[in-house]
Amino acid sequence: RRILERIRDGAILDGESPRDVYRPGWAGLGKVDAVRAGLLLLQKCGWVRLQKIETNGRPGELLRIHPALKGEK
Repeated sequence: RRILERIRDGAILDGESPRDVYRPGWAGLGKVDAVRAGLLLLQKCGWVRLQKIETNGRPGELLRIHPALKGEK
């Protein structure tokens, strides 16, 4: 729920990494495990998608937000 609130407020944007979600230390979103669990639940519900990306080093992920949530207030 807190991740959805941040997406709707525009604090979490499409194309950010999961790290960008927990790094600010928002209430309820300051721990890696909690954010990961929330993102996986939202992915299961179809609201976000974790897109794997290849880098020169360790593979990463980008957060893709369903268009219905972008800019919603």
